[in-house]
Amino acid sequence: MSEKRTSVFPSAPPAEWQGRFVDAVLALPSANLPRGAVETIAPFVPQPKNLLQRSTTASPWQLRPDLIKTVTTSAGTITILRLQVHGAAGSVWERNERHSSAWRSAADPQGDHDLPSLPALRTWTGITTGEVEQTYAALRAEVDSLKHLVSVIERAGNELEVSTGNRPYDLTEDLALNGQLEPCLLVAQQYVLREPPTGNDERASFWTWAAVRGNNRTLARQELLGLTSAEVVTGVPAAKLGLPDNANVLVNPSFWISRLADRLNRELREAEAAGSSEAPAYRARKVAIVEAELVIGSDTPSRLYQIVQSTNRRDHVHPPLDFRPNDRARAVGRSVIAAYADGGLISDIEAEVLIGDRPATALPDVPRHASISVQHDVRSMRLLEALFPTTDQAERREKIRTVLSEPAPSQLSAVHMRQRLRDGRR
Repeated sequence: MSEKRTSVFPSAPPAEWQGRFVDAVLALPSANLPRGAVETIAPFVPQPKNLLQRSTTASPWQLRPDLIKTVTTSAGTITILRLQVHGAAGSVWERNERHSSAWRSAADPQGDHDLPSLPALRTWTGITTGEVEQTYAALRAEVDSLKHLVSVIERAGNELEVSTGNRPYDLTEDLALNGQLEPCLLVAQQYVLREPPTGNDERASFWTWAAVRGNNRTLARQELLGLTSAEVVTGVPAAKLGLPDNANVLVNPSFWISRLADRLNRELREAEAAGSSEAPAYRARKVAIVEAELVIGSDTPSRLYQIVQSTNRRDHVHPPLDFRPNDRARAVGRSVIAAYADGGLISDIEAEVLIGDRPATALPDVPRHASISVQHDVRSMRLLEALFPTTDQAERREKIRTVLSEPAPSQLSAVHMRQRLRDGRR
């Protein structure tokens, strides 16, 4: 058996090369990430040397230009780095449109109180060495505690598993047999705890690279590798790494990735020797390393969430696979509202109210202590106005037709009207 075959699952790269990779990413003029975000993904990059180049031995390492691309959406532009990463890289995203109905809407005061609310989210900001506040191409979510963080990520994963019932094939089996053929799009997101840490774990924040596109693939890959997204973000139990201290949780990715590789490579050799194609390590071999696209910069970082969500919503307006009608209707309606905001037809605050990320009281003309019925009526009327623009609102009519891929206004039917009404539901 060749050495290549016995090392299918990669270890974390040496710290020296991780540092060079981090410095090269941050040195790119179009990149504007917090260092902590890049340091979090670095252990998951198996061969960082293959991504770097330099003109002389005395020159600093730089990212290869052929790995960088720019993507422009109606909400803004992002810089993307395409590279190979460990199959465990990334995490499911709680703001994926596929399970938007699983969370309580901030815009609905009478919403289902049995549903959890999404963590508050904003663009990541920090203070530079010159004592100036700077906005970065990353997101920041606030959670109550580590337990709350784990529950949010686990719920996102569980809801994805429910929605895969509408998929005409088994994604996990497809990945085990064929590997991952399309890259996931990952964005840096930091979870910050509101409550001080307890016990021996003193961490107050957790960086991750959330899957804006490819949530289901991320979930299935990690399942094949015997992990969960919550473990990738917060720490992996020693028992899953083949280590004796079953009660311990390993939080350093550089350590646990290498220990996981040792265990999986050993089990793969044993499976091949025994001719066992159903062994977990054998089934995971084709997702040991996968392609990924990292959002490493934006010319309008304050609109990063809107930019990356626009790519996610596009998949659900014209989905590559069937999924629950209610979630699709939400994605369609939010895409219309996002198109209005991107075109300057409504403010960002009004857009956030209409898509359900803020209560109606965030609007400047709605009193802070407005009753529930008033808030409901205000939002409902504005949604109707947004989804049924009048004949003198030519720009809105053009936007909504483009998003919904509708025929000319003269050819609209009752079917299209009913679809718009469904799109306006919370």
